[in-house]
Amino acid sequence: MNTRTGQFQRVAENPLSTMHLNTSQFLCYPARVGPLVIYIYFHQQFLDLGCSLANLFDLATDEQITAGPDAVYVYGAPPESLAPYGDLPTVFYDDESEGLLVAAVPLENRFGYFGYLKKMVLTLHNIVMMKRGRMPYHGAMVRIVLSAQDWASPATKPRGPRKLPRSCSASLPRPTHRKDIMRSSISPFWEPYQ
Repeated sequence: MNTRTGQFQRVAENPLSTMHLNTSQFLCYPARVGPLVIYIYFHQQFLDLGCSLANLFDLATDEQITAGPDAVYVYGAPPESLAPYGDLPTVFYDDESEGLLVAAVPLENRFGYFGYLKKMVLTLHNIVMMKRGRMPYHGAMVRIVLSAQDWASPATKPRGPRKLPRSCSASLPRPTHRKDIMRSSISPFWEPYQ
């Protein structure tokens, strides 16, 4: 599967309260998501997706882990425990008495897509930040425009030619000058400097 469908539903009861997890089948990635710490428990079946979290979120420090999480997410929960929530049981619960958000997505092949992992983590982050009276933000809301003058500083000056691995050299164009780099399509929001 390569798309995420539906939306994350808020539920009235903690989905983890009746859930029985085999702890030998789960790993925890204590992610630092902005100023928050979210404990992300992922099932070994989703190990490849769970390990990809390190590309997006820093590992929480020992002090942050000791202080406890702002949210807990179980990715790959037993499907039978989430069956009461309907055909698309991607749920979260706001435990106001504990000051903790709890979320779960079932262990089913249709949820084996990184979007179910990343988007729920960002949803939890956004909810906590809004509850604290702060506007949630992340990299998707940033627009970076480069100018030719930006390349003049020593910190960003190219350090010489670099070779592409053979596996991608046939499919990727290799810029040879700074002008070529400036013309290349960096992102959908990139505009050339005039």
